[in-house]
Amino acid sequence: MVKAGLLRRVRDRGDRRTVNVFLTSKGEKVLEPANPAAWEFMQQGISPLSSEDKNVFASLLEMINHRLLAYFNPGADVEGMLKGDYKQQEYLMRQWRKQPWLATPRAKRRGTRKG
Repeated sequence: MVKAGLLRRVRDRGDRRTVNVFLTSKGEKVLEPANPAAWEFMQQGISPLSSEDKNVFASLLEMINHRLLAYFNPGADVEGMLKGDYKQQEYLMRQWRKQPWLATPRAKRRGTRKG
C-alpha cells in the first residue's frame, strides 16, 4: 500500500524504531466510495443517541484514542502523532456534517407542523 502511494510511513522522532503509518490523499480518494456504507453503518449504531450524546461520545472516543496512543507508544510524541489525526478529523467532520441523518428523529419531529 505504501508502494501504491496509499499510505505514508514516518519514523517517530523520539524512537526511531517506531514507524507511524498515515493515509495519503490518494488513499483517501480510494476509500471515498466506501464512505457512504461506513456512514450508514455508524448511523445505525449511534441513531438512538441525541445530538448532545453524540458529541459526548465523540469526546470520549478522542480521550480514549489519546490514552491508548500514549499507552501503546511509551515515550512517543503522541501530540505529534495526533497532528496528522487532526487533518483526518477535519475531513471526517466535514463528511459528518454532510450526512442527512444527523438530525435525530426528535429534532425532525420538532421541525414539522401538525396539520
